[in-house]
This record gives sequence, structure tokens and C-alpha cells, in this order.
Amino acid sequence: MPAWLVRAPWNELAFAARTALAFSRGVPTFLGEPSEPLFPFLDGASQAAATTRETELRARYDLAGLRAAVSAEDYRENIALCDALERATADVTPPSPLRQVVDIGCGRFAYAPALHRFLARWGATTPSKLVLDGWELDGHVLLAGAHSRADHGRAFAALADAARVSYRVGDFARAGRADVDVVTLLYPFLTRRALVAWGLPLRCFDPTRLVAAACRALRPGGVLLVFNQTDDERALLAPLLAASGMVTIKTTPIASRLVAYSDATADRVATVARRPGSAA
Repeated sequence: MPAWLVRAPWNELAFAARTALAFSRGVPTFLGEPSEPLFPFLDGASQAAATTRETELRARYDLAGLRAAVSAEDYRENIALCDALERATADVTPPSPLRQVVDIGCGRFAYAPALHRFLARWGATTPSKLVLDGWELDGHVLLAGAHSRADHGRAFAALADAARVSYRVGDFARAGRADVDVVTLLYPFLTRRALVAWGLPLRCFDPTRLVAAACRALRPGGVLLVFNQTDDERALLAPLLAASGMVTIKTTPIASRLVAYSDATADRVATVARRPGSAA
């Protein structure tokens, strides 16, 4: 038995317990921290280039308030996401109108401000009033300070846009949506090992069902954005998209120097696919 599989039975018990308990301490308070320099893990020209890029993205997506409100680590995650989304969607026409977005597997949703602000500006001269719903199957994991993943997610959703961004705990495949303009799957679990490492039970491993639900939620002409950790994972994704009738538009490397763990992003890749047809 592989060593990683040993923890699978514990995952089953722990997941059942925290789902039943659904503990919440309430929405945490964000504590900003000094963020100069923002990229202490880079030197010389690399740090200067990262700082220039951060300045551009902060202005373009109105992230100055976010930088003051959250930790440097969470802020870098938002900046890095904007950077990756720009590269992934370059030369891709967004759905029109773009009003409804779903992010499946959103974790603690720390990137909600960046995702919402990027998509609200994608192809628009002025930001649209789009609605973003983040869905997380395992939202009751306890994090630092005894706040749950859902507590954090709701705080980040409110920071993004309290009126239009929400955090939901549950299985999106059961939601029955078919009206979504953009669905995002940021690093979905396409291998059992990755799913178990995250803490989920093996019974939750069903990438065919996950991708099919994401594609089924899109209206005709809707766009699916998928980020994968490696090109091997992208290769696993491709037949799932084809089986759901999706048309792959492009794939793009999205390695990032804007996060402290940049080496771990070296093989990351984005896929953009569209559901055939057009809005009625």
C-alpha cells in the first residue's frame, strides 16, 4: 500500500465528524501587516520586476485596499492570480453578458477579491456587477485561531464584495445550475493522492463527475477556466472536457514568481474551454 493511502481511513472519519459538527467561530478579523518589501524572497532584478508587475495589477484591479487589509501572503496570492488569469485569458473573448460566476473547490477563498475583480473587468470598459459564488465541499476544517475554512471564506467574500460574492459549503454537483457564464476550477483533484493529501475521503474522488458538473452548469457560450498543478494533470483533464462536449480554446503555462513558493508553480498550466452554442 502506498504510504499516502494510509491516511485515507482517518480522512473518512475526520471529514464525517467535522461535517456533522459544522463548527463556526464566526467571521475572523483581518489583520494587515507591513508588506515592504513585498517580495523578500527575490533579489535584484527579479524583485524589481515583481514589484513593477504588482504595481500594475494593484492599479488595474483596484487592490490597494486589499493590500492594506490582509497578510502579505494572502495579498501575493491575489496578485499572482490576477497575473495568471491575464495570461490564461489573453486573446480569449469572454461570454457576453458576463453576470454569473461559480468557483468550485474554493478552499478558504483568500483569492476571492482578485477573482471577482478580474472577471468583472474582463472585456469590459467599466466593471460589471457580476455575482460570484464560491463552493467548497470541505468547508469545516479548523484553521488558525479555531476559525473554520468557511469562516475565512465568508470573510474574504465580504472583503471582495459583500453584496455579490458568497461562500457556500456543499457539493456543487448537486446544485443543478445551468445558468453560469464562467466556471473556475483552480487546481481540482484529478488524482487520488492529491485528494487524500488535502484531507478528503477517497469516496469524494470522482473527477469525471466534477468536471461534468462544472461543464453542465455553463450556459451555451460559457467559459470554463481550469488551473492544473502539472501538465500531467492537464492531460488527465483533456478527455474529461471532450466527454462533456467542451471545446478547448487554449492552454497556457502559468508559473509565477509572485509567490514565495515559486518553484512549486513551475509546471502549472491553465486551460480555457468553451461550451458550444450562444446565449438565447
